[in-house]
Amino acid sequence: MGPNRILLCVLSIFLSFPLFASPEFIWPLQQNYGISATFGEPREDHFHAGIDLSTNGETGLPVLAVADGFIYRLKIQKRAYGRALYIRHANGTQSLYAHLQAYSNELGLQKLYLDKAEQMKTPYVGDIFIEPGIPVKQGQVVAYSGESGAGLPHLHFELRKNEDVAINPLLNGLQDTLDPIPPTFQACYFYPLNSDSAINGELETKEVRFRKIESKFVPDSIPIVRGEFRISVSAYDSALRPYHRAPGKISYSIDDREIFSVDFDRVSYTQPNGFGLFYDLGKPGPSFYEYPVMMAKLVDFPLPFINKSVPFATQNLTPGNHRLRIQASDSNNNVSFAEVPFIVNRPPSLNLDSVQSDDADLIVNATLTDANNRGPGSVSGQVEYSIDEGKSFLPFVRTSLNLGSGGNSYEYRVASKAFRNVRSVLIRARAFDGVEYSPFEVARLRAPAMTVETPVRPIPSGDLRFEAYRNTIHVIYETQGPVPGKLQVTIGDPPVFFPLMAREITSRVASIPVPKETGTLDVALQGAKSLTVPVYFASAGKAAQIARDNFQLSLQENSLYFDTFVWTKSLPKYRSRSLPLIGPMLQLGPRGLPLDKGGNLDFQYPDTVTHPERLSVYRWDRAAQRWKSLPSQVNRSAKTVQARISYFDLFALIYDNMPPGITPIFPKRGSVTRNDTPVLAASIRDLGMDVDDEKVTFFVDGEPYQAEYDPDRNTASAKITNPLRKGYHKFSVLAFDYGGNRSQSSTITFRVK
Repeated sequence: MGPNRILLCVLSIFLSFPLFASPEFIWPLQQNYGISATFGEPREDHFHAGIDLSTNGETGLPVLAVADGFIYRLKIQKRAYGRALYIRHANGTQSLYAHLQAYSNELGLQKLYLDKAEQMKTPYVGDIFIEPGIPVKQGQVVAYSGESGAGLPHLHFELRKNEDVAINPLLNGLQDTLDPIPPTFQACYFYPLNSDSAINGELETKEVRFRKIESKFVPDSIPIVRGEFRISVSAYDSALRPYHRAPGKISYSIDDREIFSVDFDRVSYTQPNGFGLFYDLGKPGPSFYEYPVMMAKLVDFPLPFINKSVPFATQNLTPGNHRLRIQASDSNNNVSFAEVPFIVNRPPSLNLDSVQSDDADLIVNATLTDANNRGPGSVSGQVEYSIDEGKSFLPFVRTSLNLGSGGNSYEYRVASKAFRNVRSVLIRARAFDGVEYSPFEVARLRAPAMTVETPVRPIPSGDLRFEAYRNTIHVIYETQGPVPGKLQVTIGDPPVFFPLMAREITSRVASIPVPKETGTLDVALQGAKSLTVPVYFASAGKAAQIARDNFQLSLQENSLYFDTFVWTKSLPKYRSRSLPLIGPMLQLGPRGLPLDKGGNLDFQYPDTVTHPERLSVYRWDRAAQRWKSLPSQVNRSAKTVQARISYFDLFALIYDNMPPGITPIFPKRGSVTRNDTPVLAASIRDLGMDVDDEKVTFFVDGEPYQAEYDPDRNTASAKITNPLRKGYHKFSVLAFDYGGNRSQSSTITFRVK
């Protein structure tokens, strides 16, 4: 066909479409078995760009063109979409049908594919472009459903605008008739954003789980918030079948003011998707489908799905009770609501002004201050004493109140006769504002004068450690016994002092902001203890390299979305005969931190490793509760193993010493068949680096057959092409994993009758 004729054909194709008309779509299968996955769901490191239609576990179901159009492309891959078909419709819309078993014979598509496969000598031929296109009518059979590529039997269906934008089919003309059920809320998360923020007094994220009571979703707790925070929400949408799918839309409001909403409507193939800025990769719930949706824009980045985002600051909220209201809906406008009461508050403070005794009483004077400035009487004190070194405490009685400009001064008394024959009295005191307690103040009195004892020198031995947060560390000091008085740690030279506040009488903590520079933070405790905190600060857009212990992390330019501290923590390895760890585990924090361009993680291995090809970097999969091998490269000269990572998590270098396990499926030992060209099958599972699907071989009477391995089912199969003679035959299986571990099944005997 000449170029002019092709041009005329193409023009006639598009002129046959009504201009700017939106096609009316029908269901791509003859029967609706339900939708098992919706648009925008998390897929490891990208958004699900279509919907998955259940085929009821079957293959070979007729796949229908959803509207008039022209088939212009086939694509065949070993994994991913497997066998796929593309149709161009009116108004620049394309439809995609994936994981197919076969193409239509009537349209000549199957022959087109088989001829290409014969020409290339492989079934995985990649793209086949059809020009000017094969016309099809709405409802015409174009292919048959299957399980090619990734996943078990289902039909993946997409709609696209102008090739490069995937749009939600359920919002663009495709109706799901099997979804009368509104979404279900699982949890929401409150994230403190800076060192002045806290949720329930802590810098760590607070998880609030939901339970359903009648038609409402209610929280399991009421968060207490101070400073800036953001939230994320995990919810799913089920239908008549128990599929856990992403809702169509999620929004939230505070005190009836809408703050943020996301609408799973479209996503671009050509723009960066910001997947880790949308889903919180550091907080997945107990199932794969519980990655929370971040209900905030963390940086100025063109995130998809965001419908509304307005500035929000808790400083604009008065102290007291407030209401978070979350709404989730699906494409059929089934709507659910969840409400989370929360309290904005800053904890009170208490200062022990004096401890003294007269002939009748032991007297404590304390000043209580309400950080929320709610006036006199808003804060109460709890003052207690112990005569058994803190094993039990008894209360003082408040006797008088003196209002002053700096706070409320209270006097507490207890009769001195309570301390007869007592050598030491321990006093602890804290304030309470009806919401939160202040840290403890601790004092000790010694007999016989009952005077306040200054902090003991040297301070009793204890454990000094730190916990890292996004831009702050907690320095924690824990002792076996109580330490009275005021303690503080010093940072840097010249020294900066930070008070150690008593969470309990044997546990104290100081909250320390970290300087935005790479180096070390030297922390000293008044001549008793010291520790060194390694600090790695990485700037957005800049390359960074972190080397410590047995690992090195390399981040290229533009890998980080925003400035961050990188916290590294080596965790003890554990002893295991199978899949042993080589060196300690590595915790990279902040956990879930997304990397736009990814990062290279290198582990060093020792000279004692004799088969380095069996080494791989693994990531801990919390949903599956197992180690997951990452594609890794071994550098024998440098004795390193490198993997590409897309977000921070828990990693380890693991030696794969486990060959695949093989269980014959057909034929069984001693079985009899009348089929002289049977399909052989075996179950092959590997706990480590996965089965090498190119090296699975079946042997029948010593003759090899290349087997096709399906990692979704952990099964391999091969079709006998030359008829087997009647009588007895021997069958065995040979398999390797990617580490080179070899596994040979025992030989079984079967009979062809």
